[in-house]
Amino acid sequence: MSESSPTTGTSSADYADDYYATYRGHEDYDWDTDHWREFFLSAAGRIKALTNAQTSLDVGCAKGLLVQALVSVGVDARGVDVSEHAVAKAHADVRDRLRVGSATEPIDGRYDLITCVEVLEHLLPSDAQLAIDRMCAATDLILFTSTPGHFEDPTHINVRPTAEWVTSFAERGFFRRTDANLEFLAPWAVLVQKAPPDAQPTARDLVHRYESQYATLHVEVMEKRNALLESHREIARLHVDGADTAEVRRLRERLATLEQEAQQLKDAQVTAEHEVLTTRDHIIGLEAKAEEAARLLVVFKERLNQQREKAAELQRRIRVQRRRAEESERRAEALLASRTWRAGRLLTRPFRRGR
Repeated sequence: MSESSPTTGTSSADYADDYYATYRGHEDYDWDTDHWREFFLSAAGRIKALTNAQTSLDVGCAKGLLVQALVSVGVDARGVDVSEHAVAKAHADVRDRLRVGSATEPIDGRYDLITCVEVLEHLLPSDAQLAIDRMCAATDLILFTSTPGHFEDPTHINVRPTAEWVTSFAERGFFRRTDANLEFLAPWAVLVQKAPPDAQPTARDLVHRYESQYATLHVEVMEKRNALLESHREIARLHVDGADTAEVRRLRERLATLEQEAQQLKDAQVTAEHEVLTTRDHIIGLEAKAEEAARLLVVFKERLNQQREKAAELQRRIRVQRRRAEESERRAEALLASRTWRAGRLLTRPFRRGR
């Protein structure tokens, strides 16, 4: 899948026939190719079961294979991609659900789920951050993947570790769903969900989530190390006992596999620890901002109370002036109705006529 914006180093022309001809080593990246159709149908079924989304938008949808697969499992899915070629070459069954557009453009409406599969590595860092803003504004649930190491593709101008992307979402209140395993898409795929304002995860919550995974990985690494040690001992024993070469080769191959698995688990453990530390730093920053906001709120309330007191004083003065005016009006009416006033008018009438 591909995406770019008008300000990136790539353009729509970079994602034409040549780009999709052997996409990820498989020929004919389209719905009619068995490999891709089966892959996306399987992924769509698991995404539907995991998210229960009724509506979705695929940002960087390419030819719309994921959109078409999601529609087949009952999701009202749509897609947007910068490549005019990709959208034009989409399968007839899904073409009217796709449109040409950039990931940096505002998204109309809201969706139960937004998917963004192998897209942001094609954008400049500033545009990638803007694209994240756009997605976060249009949904509470985002399925995201971006290769952390595929540098061979010349359009990959913004390859980042997964931890950086997850941190960017956390800055916007979206946190990784550690209960969701998305390895059916990619080892680095994540599902991030927006936490309600009244249920923002605490540092304890986040550490618990990551520690739950870290502890499992740690135990698995220790078990792999024990298996490696036993394999080394078995190989040494076989050499001493003069075991046949085939058995030694088999054990060596097993040993190599275990070493590779142990290294992968170690890498995953390091990544998990990094994500915990990074998320904790961002939480501390958010708590500081919250304290500052609370302080400003106290100042605002004090000023508001002062204004209310002034308003109450003005209202009291207005009531006093009104009472005085009413009293003056009553006195004037009483004077006009008195005999003295009428007698005075009769006595002064000749003088007024003389004028």
